[in-house]
Amino acid sequence: MRKVTYRAQRKKTSWLHVLAGLPFVAFGLFMFGTALLSIGEWVSVRDWHETPAMIVSADKKVVGKSIRTTATYRYIYNGIEYRGERVAIGEKFGSSDPLYRQLEKYRLAGQPFRCYVNQDRPEQAVLYRTLRWKTLAFFMVFAAAFSFVGFGLIFGFFDGQNKVQSQQWSDNGKMAQLWRENPQWRTGRIRSRNRSEMFFWTGFALIFNSLAWPIAYIVIDAALNKQSYGALIALIFLLIGLWLAYKAVISFLRWFKFGESTFVMKTLPGVIGGPLRGRVETTLSSMPKEDVRLWLECFKSTLKTENFGGTELLSQQVQLVNIGRLSRGPKGYIVPVEFAVPFDEPQTSSTDRGKRIYWRLRAQASVSGVDYVAAFEVPVFKT
Repeated sequence: MRKVTYRAQRKKTSWLHVLAGLPFVAFGLFMFGTALLSIGEWVSVRDWHETPAMIVSADKKVVGKSIRTTATYRYIYNGIEYRGERVAIGEKFGSSDPLYRQLEKYRLAGQPFRCYVNQDRPEQAVLYRTLRWKTLAFFMVFAAAFSFVGFGLIFGFFDGQNKVQSQQWSDNGKMAQLWRENPQWRTGRIRSRNRSEMFFWTGFALIFNSLAWPIAYIVIDAALNKQSYGALIALIFLLIGLWLAYKAVISFLRWFKFGESTFVMKTLPGVIGGPLRGRVETTLSSMPKEDVRLWLECFKSTLKTENFGGTELLSQQVQLVNIGRLSRGPKGYIVPVEFAVPFDEPQTSSTDRGKRIYWRLRAQASVSGVDYVAAFEVPVFKT
C-alpha cells in the first residue's frame, strides 16, 4: 500500500513550483533587462550629433536565427579622426539584412554616410539610432509571458502552503480524508487570501509596468515627432500595465483597509449532500450599505495553471444575507453562513498529477470606498 501524506506531498509540490518557476523568471528578467538596456540606449543617443562618416567595411553574419550586420567606418569630429564599429542600438535583437545592403552600397560608391557622435565622448558613435519597434514588442511579449509563468509558479510555493492535498491512495483505490492535517481546517478557523492576492498582483504589476511605461514614453515621443505611427500598437502594453496596476492598487487598498478575515466553520468539514455552516468574522467597523452577498463555488484546476485562471467552475451558489442578520464581533461585524451542498457535487480532492477539486467561499459587502471582499478555501467532503 502506497501512502502520500499531506505534509510530504505539499512540500514536494511547493518546491517543484519553485524549481520550475526559477528558469522562467531568470529568462524573463533577462529579456526585460535586455529590452530596458536598448530603451536606455535609444534615449541616450537621441541628442548625439549627426556627422558624415565613410564606410570602410560592411559584412553580415548569422547569429541564431537572425542576421547581424557588422561594419567599420571613419568620421571626423572637432578636427580629430575616429574609427567606429557600432552599427545600431539594440544590437542584441540583431540587425536586419537591409542595413548591410545599404551600408555596402555606400561603401562601393565611396559616398559619405552619416553617424551619430557622442559630443561628450567623441570616440562613441553609432550608424543607426532608430529603435526597432516590432522586434522590441515581440521581445516584450516573451519577457512578460516568461516572467508571468515563472512568478506564478513561485507564487504557488507560498500560496501552496495553504493549498489542500487531500488524498491518500491504497491498494483498493479508496481515498482517506486527510483534511485534519491542514492546520486551519483542523481548527475550523480559515483565514482569507487577501494578503496572498495582494502580493501576487503587486509583484506582477511592478514587473510588467517596469517595461510598459518606458515603452509608452517611447511610443508617445515617436508619434509626436512623426517618427513611426505604426509603433502606436505598443500602447496595448500600456493598457495592460494600467489594468494590472489597477488590480494591484485595489488588492492593496482592500488588504490595508480590511486585513485578514476569518471563516469559523460550524460544520467541520462541509458535507456533500449536507450543510456548510459557519460565520465570517470580518473587520467591518460600519454596517454595510446593502445585503452581504455570499458565493459557494466548486472549481476543478491544475496547480501549475491555477494562478493564471486555468480553472473550471463546476458549480456556484449565491446567497444574500440581510444586514439585519449581522451581529457585532470583537473585530467587526459577523456574517452568518449556511449553504446546502448538493449530493451530486464532487468533494475536495487532489491527485499526484497536480489536478484537484477545491471549494471556495466568497463574501462581498458594499461599504464606503473599496468594497469588502474576502475569499476562503473550505473543506467539503463526503462523510
